[in-house]
Amino acid sequence: MRAWAGRVAVVLASGAVAVGLFAAASAARSEQTPSRLVDRTFACEAAYIGGIRQIDVRAHRRSGRRGSSWRQPAFASVSTTVSGSAETVIEDELAWISSGRPSADATIATTIPGFTFPFRSWGTLAFNLDRCRSSGARVALGRAGLRGGAAGPTDDRWDCASGRRVLVRVRAVLTTPSRLTTYRGFLRTTVPVERASLTVLAGSGRRLVHAEVLASGKSFLYTSPTCFPD
Repeated sequence: MRAWAGRVAVVLASGAVAVGLFAAASAARSEQTPSRLVDRTFACEAAYIGGIRQIDVRAHRRSGRRGSSWRQPAFASVSTTVSGSAETVIEDELAWISSGRPSADATIATTIPGFTFPFRSWGTLAFNLDRCRSSGARVALGRAGLRGGAAGPTDDRWDCASGRRVLVRVRAVLTTPSRLTTYRGFLRTTVPVERASLTVLAGSGRRLVHAEVLASGKSFLYTSPTCFPD
């Protein structure tokens, strides 16, 4: 009787494991289903600069039409200073959003000649996986308590004292369904973005930044009154 009971227990346990593995596999497949909607929140570490923890934000509107694409898509990003080299300046970026189809020579960051970071490789939106981790924290999108407005064709840049950790939420609608994939330490998609928004909170919960890029090519940037122009 004991042997029979033992065999039954083993069968039941094996069945439970199989069910669990099937459920996990199903969840993994579900998470990788291509979608037009990206809505992710990350906790990111701000660098220590001049005695304070600081993030930098910038935004510009769309310009430089190249047929159906743009030399400069509408763009907004949040970054922090960790790189001292033109070759690795992309590592400063914590997250970015864009809107519109980038041209083949459209670049996320401009440095000295010879170093480019094209959207077609680095992504139309992206998160820095070396300095950021996925978070389940609730971050409400919006610009309540912030000041700002439409960005021009050149970067509108601001610096914000942030504390060690910031929460970054990005919500974007892509032109076609896509999965987020990794590329050189970034989680990104290269599918063009229709419209997107980005909100940054300090670790204390204080709202620091809100940015939007629209299908019209306009870009908007709002910052806390404690931020200052760069």
